[in-house]
Amino acid sequence: MTTERIRTLVVDDEPLAREGLRLLLAADPEVSVVGEAGNGPEAVRLIREQRPDLVLLDVQMPELNGFEVLAHLAPTEVPAVIFVTAYDRYALRAFDIHALDYLLKPFRDDRFHDAVGRAKAQIRLTRMSDLSQRVEERLPIFLVAVVAMSYLLLMVLFRSILVPRKFRDPPGWGCLRLYRR
Repeated sequence: MTTERIRTLVVDDEPLAREGLRLLLAADPEVSVVGEAGNGPEAVRLIREQRPDLVLLDVQMPELNGFEVLAHLAPTEVPAVIFVTAYDRYALRAFDIHALDYLLKPFRDDRFHDAVGRAKAQIRLTRMSDLSQRVEERLPIFLVAVVAMSYLLLMVLFRSILVPRKFRDPPGWGCLRLYRR
């Protein structure tokens, strides 16, 4: 079974930090980096354009900080977020807005992979929930179609098996048999 890759956006104002995150993500075959941003407005634009599942987001950036980036998005546009920053003072605020994790630079590779692993699990659960909801919405239509097809099948079987041949065609329609051949 193939699973859809986790579409990830890397947002940090430091090019070396973005490169490091990109290299760590490259080791994970379930993750695909769909873009990078070096400032807040660019992050907002890319999130809207790319619709990533996950954003690795720095807090301190030019123009808009990480929290302001998320505030500029509609609730339906906000992806899963892991904050990656050198500042520990924003951790409580990050979890108040439902960040999946908060990584303090410098961090160990295993800590990074644990955070991404939890994010992937959360994203998969969200996808399953969305799929379940779509199936639930379409189930009544599907059931009506199944009942209708079953009814038609029973009518055909009833007509061909139980009704004697002489009663199958309405009176006066026998002449049409000549033209069917």
